Amino acid sequence: MKLKILATGIFLILLTSTIFTTAKLDDSDNKEKTTIDDIKEIRLAIYSMGDIYFSDIQRFFDIFSGYQWKVGSKIYKFVINTIDDSEIFKGELNTKNYDVFTIGWMEATLMIMKLSIPSIKNIIWKNKIADFIKEGGGYFGSCSGSIIVASGLNNQPETLYEKQIDKGTMHISEVESYIHGDLIFLPQLSGHPEKIGSTSYVWFSGWNVNNESALIGGCCLDVVVDKNNPIFSDLYENTQRILWCGGPAYVIPEQSNNVKVIAYYPGEEISDNKSTQIHAWKYTGRLFGFFKGFFESNKMGGTIFDKLFFTPFKATDWDITDKIIQIDYANKPFMTIEIYPNENQGRIILNAGHPEGRVWWGGYIEEAKDYSGNNLFDSLHHWTNITKIVNNYCWWIFRREAAWAGKVPDYDLPPVYYPSQVCDIYPYNQTSNFTIYGNAEISNGEESLNLYYRYSYDNSSWDNWSLYDTDTNSSNGWSWEFNAPYGAGYYQFYSIKHVVYEDYTETETAPPGPDAIVCVSLY
Repeated sequence: MKLKILATGIFLILLTSTIFTTAKLDDSDNKEKTTIDDIKEIRLAIYSMGDIYFSDIQRFFDIFSGYQWKVGSKIYKFVINTIDDSEIFKGELNTKNYDVFTIGWMEATLMIMKLSIPSIKNIIWKNKIADFIKEGGGYFGSCSGSIIVASGLNNQPETLYEKQIDKGTMHISEVESYIHGDLIFLPQLSGHPEKIGSTSYVWFSGWNVNNESALIGGCCLDVVVDKNNPIFSDLYENTQRILWCGGPAYVIPEQSNNVKVIAYYPGEEISDNKSTQIHAWKYTGRLFGFFKGFFESNKMGGTIFDKLFFTPFKATDWDITDKIIQIDYANKPFMTIEIYPNENQGRIILNAGHPEGRVWWGGYIEEAKDYSGNNLFDSLHHWTNITKIVNNYCWWIFRREAAWAGKVPDYDLPPVYYPSQVCDIYPYNQTSNFTIYGNAEISNGEESLNLYYRYSYDNSSWDNWSLYDTDTNSSNGWSWEFNAPYGAGYYQFYSIKHVVYEDYTETETAPPGPDAIVCVSLY
């Protein structure tokens, strides 16, 4: 009983101590408004709770701050700022100030627990967010950042965390979350450690940022994408690898005309794959383990909140059980896009994964050795034998999500594979002379853009790729006047960007397939 009271007290402190702590960040280089007519700013507000552990705010700045791209002669750029509770309560989250709003996964997790407790402040907070989207603002969220705007749980909530999700979400999106899991120690108190569910993929993977295990948590999934949508329309493959750390599956209301599923979980269950399945662990340290956890947390320094926060993660000991954590997500929706059903047409994107996170190939999850000092801080499992890691592999998804939510035209979203691509050509049927436009990230060096093409008379057998022309002047936009060299037939295109800096040259890699295709008729 004492353990239950202590664990509950720690979590209540965790919930309430961070909510109204604020920290201001701004994208100072992008604050000044430009007067050039063909520059479109996507003004992005990121919710800030202040300096909390594992906040995504710095990662948001890494991905969006200063990012610009040019489509033909049009320039788009992200302007990014943080917004805290006091500003939200003042009404500063509105479509006059911002185009898009987002909440990071850690902030969203804490806010879901906070919002599950009824209060006037919580009602006002929910309404302010909902009003922004109803006014036509956009929202994109990953993992818990998607759960918080969804319409509660589709499955019957059983654990405390599931009940908090069901009560603490904002019911803005029509989409419901499907998730089985609980908060760290609560399944231990019930005697069913396996009920921690999918959240074990984040709780068990380590919390020490100096430990590689904490930076490689969860697992990477090859989700199945539907390319009939603006986010994935320029993707050549039928799957996309993305980091997953226990996020939900989604359930779409029947006969909904506002929501489209654009990606699905793989057909094989995460818990059935030998490389990604994990066991439930049982906490055996009792109250004494918490005292040891607090003693170890005290060595880290920091505030009393920091010490209380890390106490349950430093507590020992944990023993592995023979029960596999079961995940019931195979073939379920992984990512959705949605238009809010009113005249303002606000846009919502929900993503169960973490596009901001690193992606890796190879390897498998290895459980920690069971000894007297097992704890959550140092991890209960880790990845081993990884062959390749890429930090920014899915950043293009994040950028396209934010741009689409900010109502950038579908055909002007940021490039997918590399720094450039050829824009889709409309209409599909063209005469021998037509204009092709390029889409490329803006760099600080001397830029040029090559147009490559290949020809087929039957849209089946294709010639080799050939360089058509190089646009060396980005000041008037990226474009080429194409005069079909082989006359009538089919032509495919891609671009290669070159940037000459002061001391080196950067050349883009060719994409795995064509960016655009046309059918040319001479009549």
